Parts: sequence; structure tokens; C-alpha cells
Amino acid sequence: MKNDTREAQQGKRRVLFTELEVLLYAYDLADINFGSNPNEYAQEVRAILARLNEQSSKKEIKHIVYDIFVAYFSALCIPAKNHPIYTELSEEIWVLWQGYIEKGIKGPSLYDFMLQ
Repeated sequence: MKNDTREAQQGKRRVLFTELEVLLYAYDLADINFGSNPNEYAQEVRAILARLNEQSSKKEIKHIVYDIFVAYFSALCIPAKNHPIYTELSEEIWVLWQGYIEKGIKGPSLYDFMLQ
């Protein structure tokens, strides 16, 4: 029984990971979407998910996304911090994240997403 629950949670984590990866690929903040590299943002997804917790707000998510993209790509290669794209993206991430929490899954750890 415990394994079923654990496997179900891992499956939901994979779904969240994939949905967020698709979102980042669609927004393409670093302009690396060439139409043939859908997993290009996997590292950024891991980093974002590792920093989210049940108390994360849209505003916190916005800062998390910007900080991670600066760390991976530099501020010179991505939209400016005050660009509206971060608000739009953080709102979509918020919806995904809230859906994940509502499914009763405890916040993931970095380890969980490193296994992806």
C-alpha cells in the first residue's frame, strides 16, 4: 500500500515537472527554443521546483524564476527583471503549483526532482 502511494506521488511529481518544463519552453525566457529541444529547460525546472514550498506566493515565484534564470543564463541574456513576462509566467506556475498541492502531495524536495 505504501509503495502505491509513493509511486502515485512520484507520478504526480513527474506530471508537474513535465508541465512546468512545457511552460518554460513556451515562454522561452532565454531564447533557446529551436523547436527540437523540448527538455532544454530541465535544469531550471529542477531548480524552480526545489525552491517552491506550500507557502510560495505568485510574487515569490516571480522572484524565484528571475533569480534562477540569472544564475543559469545571466541578466544580459534574459528579459529585464521588471518585464511583464515574469508576472504572466509566475501566475501560470502558481496555478500548476496550487493544483499540485490540492492533490495532497507534500512539497517535493530537490532530491525528488533530481530523479527526473
